Amino acid sequence: MADALIENVWSPVAPGRRHVPVDPIAIAHEIGLDVFDADLPDEVSGRIERSTYGGDVAIFLNREHSVTRARFTSAHELGHYMLRRGDEDEFTFTDYRGPLASTGQSAEEVFANQFA
Repeated sequence: MADALIENVWSPVAPGRRHVPVDPIAIAHEIGLDVFDADLPDEVSGRIERSTYGGDVAIFLNREHSVTRARFTSAHELGHYMLRRGDEDEFTFTDYRGPLASTGQSAEEVFANQFA
């Protein structure tokens, strides 16, 4: 799924340029998602949410976190979007950098991490 986005979305955005590092924010914009810097608690790296039923989807990144963290978080949230893009009923995720975040206990979090 991530490979398809790189091939179909990222490669045309960056023709003739180096394709790394991949810019997940540019990819999000290309597929119609807004990405915002936001004031979030330190333990929250980012979130993705749908404004209303069937409404627009946006990614919010903690403005205090590093560029490297923001790149990973935006790619992670993009992974959530790709996994759930057909689900109109629920679309709010908040990612916490807690001790369970990388333990492999949530199949969806594992997917989003691998996607990123």
